[in-house]
Amino acid sequence: MIETSEISLTIRRTFDAPRERVFRAFVDPDDLEAWQSIGDLPIEIHTIDAESGVSLSVSHFSGDDRFDFEGELLEVVGNERLTYTLRGVDEPYDGVESHISVEFRNVDEGTEIVVTQEQVNPEMGSDLKASDTDRTRT
Repeated sequence: MIETSEISLTIRRTFDAPRERVFRAFVDPDDLEAWQSIGDLPIEIHTIDAESGVSLSVSHFSGDDRFDFEGELLEVVGNERLTYTLRGVDEPYDGVESHISVEFRNVDEGTEIVVTQEQVNPEMGSDLKASDTDRTRT
């Protein structure tokens, strides 16, 4: 389920996998690249260090276009919660900063995640609602 407003986007999703495995998919660079890279929209993780909780750096690609983002890991509670910032460093997202939190919960079906991104450009939310993207790989 995806909900959007002018300043936030919330996604709830349940995965048939243990919470530890789903959490790892968010903090391991190889896992994160594998599930966030879809079709002809790959990403490249430059830096993510959940152990020290210092910084992250990622590039998104669309055709010949590259969009770089940097951020800081603000809170890392193993297998329970991640909180971080993500800031665009290129046009059209230069200086646009989002605050993202991810909660991981045990449910009968496996693991539910709740991702909330604040300060979302409303057009980005509309694009996500219209998208038929399935990111269920774990």
